[in-house]
Amino acid sequence: MGSLIELSIKRGHTVSLFYDPASVSGEKAYQRVTEKKLAVFKAVNANLIEFQLKEFGELGKRYALDVMVLPEGYHMLRAQLEDIARLQASGTYMISLNHFFEIAGNPVEALDYFDKTYYTSQFALDTHFSLAKNDSMTAEQLKRKYASKYEIASSPMFDQLIGLDPKHFREEFSVPEGKKVVLLFAPVLAPVTPWRYYVWHDTNRLKKVLRILQNRKWRYFFEALGAQSFKDIVLEIRRFCDENDAYLIVKSRAKQQDPDYLAGIADLYISGYGDIYFPVFTSYKLLSVADLCIAVMSMAVVEAVAAHVPVINIYVPHLDYQARANPLYPDKRNYLDAVMRIDREGPFNFPGCVTTIDRRKFLKWLPKKTLQDFVLDKTALNQYLDSFLGISKEPSSERILNSLGKMSAGR
Repeated sequence: MGSLIELSIKRGHTVSLFYDPASVSGEKAYQRVTEKKLAVFKAVNANLIEFQLKEFGELGKRYALDVMVLPEGYHMLRAQLEDIARLQASGTYMISLNHFFEIAGNPVEALDYFDKTYYTSQFALDTHFSLAKNDSMTAEQLKRKYASKYEIASSPMFDQLIGLDPKHFREEFSVPEGKKVVLLFAPVLAPVTPWRYYVWHDTNRLKKVLRILQNRKWRYFFEALGAQSFKDIVLEIRRFCDENDAYLIVKSRAKQQDPDYLAGIADLYISGYGDIYFPVFTSYKLLSVADLCIAVMSMAVVEAVAAHVPVINIYVPHLDYQARANPLYPDKRNYLDAVMRIDREGPFNFPGCVTTIDRRKFLKWLPKKTLQDFVLDKTALNQYLDSFLGISKEPSSERILNSLGKMSAGR
């Protein structure tokens, strides 16, 4: 939301950032919001206000808030729906700003709790309502019912990609002059993504089989027995880079526990612990210098195309993400099918932008390719940006603030 915050301040609005340092724990504890992390906004006159979630419903009156923008409002605050109603009763507009496509996992009734919900794209909107249809109402009837409750506004995240200077970031990351760049986003090889953990994690087949037997994960047995490890995939990418005189950057995330070999195989390895999120997200800096992105069913696929970088997407079972029970997404299987299936066009499989290849074919497929085989098709790119990311000439932050201005004027 950094771009939206920055533009709000530039337009003369009073901006307050409410944060609870204790709200993020577990594997994502490194994302905990602190005053130090928000210092960049304090420097441009945003107010930083620490609070506890139990105080949430009183913030509107206490600080005379006209509008409160909530990232993934229903996802994050489904236990505070009464507090949201209390804030609305005090005169505060409640806005839900969704992140990519995850909102499709929410019940459509989530729209009832907010004055406005902003969808990333037409695809996100259509996916949500097609999954929400029921015996009494079709998707189109639901859209008409909720017409005043939503708009398509892309995502302020993508505003960071406007006007980036690749030369500046090539110097920042010490990319050798004249070298093409292949950017590999490392996948999570942990129990939260069980297929990857049991089939790819270990380089030794015996260790794979023992891990499966010890944890009784029988459904992964045969593929683990025959499949290569992720190290084999990375070594093939290394060979590809050498043959194409390309510089290999591996980008990870702090929540992951990467195998040691990644740092040794890459020309540049970035763990994610020092990531910067504003004014330019570290991954976006890297995408600005990339000639090709390689990812594994990750949102990095979407972000790469937003940055006008062609993508190789290595397909692994997309329903692997459903391993952990999540009461918020009772129909998550349908959502993942709609967004990630390999047998249909979508944000993870779109000729001219995203080349999706099954993990079982990758090691025989990549040796037949060169870097010149992966070039964005301009027509496909424009269709992708419009359909899946809602990107237009007007930045997302501009669209959202203009929309909020109209809402306030009609009050």
